[in-house]
Amino acid sequence: MGASFLSLLLTTAYAFTAQAQELNPRIQFLLSTKITHHGPNCWNSALFASGVLAHFRFTSAKEFKHLIDSPLCLKVPAGQQQPGDIQVYRRTMPDISDEDREVHANVWLNDQLTFNKKTDFSTAAYEVTTHAIVNESYGQTADILRFDSVEKSVAVQCQGDTCRNSIEYRRCGNLENMKRQDPHYSAQVEYLVSSMELAIQQQVRSPAKASPAWNAYADKVLTSLNTSIQQACGHERSFYCEHSRNVLESLTWQVHRPQPNWLK
Repeated sequence: MGASFLSLLLTTAYAFTAQAQELNPRIQFLLSTKITHHGPNCWNSALFASGVLAHFRFTSAKEFKHLIDSPLCLKVPAGQQQPGDIQVYRRTMPDISDEDREVHANVWLNDQLTFNKKTDFSTAAYEVTTHAIVNESYGQTADILRFDSVEKSVAVQCQGDTCRNSIEYRRCGNLENMKRQDPHYSAQVEYLVSSMELAIQQQVRSPAKASPAWNAYADKVLTSLNTSIQQACGHERSFYCEHSRNVLESLTWQVHRPQPNWLK
């Protein structure tokens, strides 16, 4: 009985994977991509596969939340999902920051299957799996949860229903169009972001470690990007300016992967 069920599941997964590949070339591309360096994570894979982001790299919780809760993405009621919608897992416990509420994201394919990347580790492959398997990993928060940041590590306890994570669905539009509508849009910022993202996309698939020359190039581009964002935005907090700052933060993390101060 167990073997028959497993065989049926694998057959269904294989058939839908083929269908999903035809409907979404980005999913097909990621399924055939081997990541050799840490960085690309669940939030990035969901945003890339759904067509929001143009490249795969590390995406911070802050960047993900800003995009997913903006007018770019429509909140979809449960039961009305369509293939390509983003499924968002969030913590419901009180007294934590909005950023710390972000748990996981994957792409809804049908009632049984989803496109998923578990973590930002290179060992976490892009995969088509079941909602049940993803929910087993991300549907519940541990009783004692530790939030680790660069500055500190804080332990928080959840109780009762607050230990269950919520599941929301988003259907997102064209990010490029939304950025271009912002009066602070900068072609120079976009050029530098694209240059850095393309370099990262190549580097995370390379078997070799990042060379000193690559790191020097990355630091030069990131410094120029920071300057260009300041010139285009100043202290403005428009959608484009906040998104650009969040992207800079994500790209910097991808390049440097900072060691937390509380571990030093």
